Amino acid sequence: MRTLTQTALTLALLSAATFGHAQSDTPEKESVVKAGEIKQAEHFHDADPRNTQTTVGLATDDNGDMKLAFGGGGANLYGGGKYQTQNILYAEYLTQSEQLRIRAVNFDERFGGIYVDLAFQDIIDMYTVGYMVPIQAVDSRLLFFPSLNYTRVEFDTEQAADQVIDINGGPIIIDGTEYGRDAIADIIKNLGLHGKDSSDLLSLNVYAMMPWNETHYTMMQVTSGSSYGGFDMQMVDLYFMQGVRGNLGKVTANIYLEARHTKSTIQGIDISDDVIGVGVNLKL
Repeated sequence: MRTLTQTALTLALLSAATFGHAQSDTPEKESVVKAGEIKQAEHFHDADPRNTQTTVGLATDDNGDMKLAFGGGGANLYGGGKYQTQNILYAEYLTQSEQLRIRAVNFDERFGGIYVDLAFQDIIDMYTVGYMVPIQAVDSRLLFFPSLNYTRVEFDTEQAADQVIDINGGPIIIDGTEYGRDAIADIIKNLGLHGKDSSDLLSLNVYAMMPWNETHYTMMQVTSGSSYGGFDMQMVDLYFMQGVRGNLGKVTANIYLEARHTKSTIQGIDISDDVIGVGVNLKL
């Protein structure tokens, strides 16, 4: 089955054309560190992108999609102990919509973080590289991670046509005219999306994390970007998470509520999606 976002995007494109002719940490007891204190690798908060502990997660959203997550990494794998570094590899898989996301990150206290983010979907694949800088508010636990990103977006017209047929259970009929797969693909191409088309985007992302105490924390993320080459695309993504940390034996469990609003415009066609979900991550 496909996500509501992909479904709505495909149908919106079709409708518009027809009727208009993206060493591991040890479990910490003191994860909240204020500015001015020395942060050891094992003391990064569970929601801090630099945390290298092994993570196993399970979540679900209001569409019934299950998300499986796994990741981990190592600290100070190079540099001879002269400066702190973190290397993390993280993957998420949505079982119903069959979406896969893989992220590899390298943090170095001398210059910040560099990462690669790969997102594979039915219609749109996104390949992102970005540069992130950790910033801690003065005399506060509040952390910011602004990043500048380049994304290569690939849109598959044939896959979009297949999705329309799959959703409809066969060819669609508009004003008495039957449209099969090839006809639907031609309609989408009339919007300027030809075969496996692509777009180049620049985006700004701000990740903010506030650990209120040892138990409760809040995380917010805002991303906004626009294309400068290829097909026309703009996007805004707003994300919010409220988490609670607890103990499950010797393992730290993070139980969270998350909400996301996404709005994109492709070739002048607007599409938005709102998702609410709950999940749990175990820090091993």
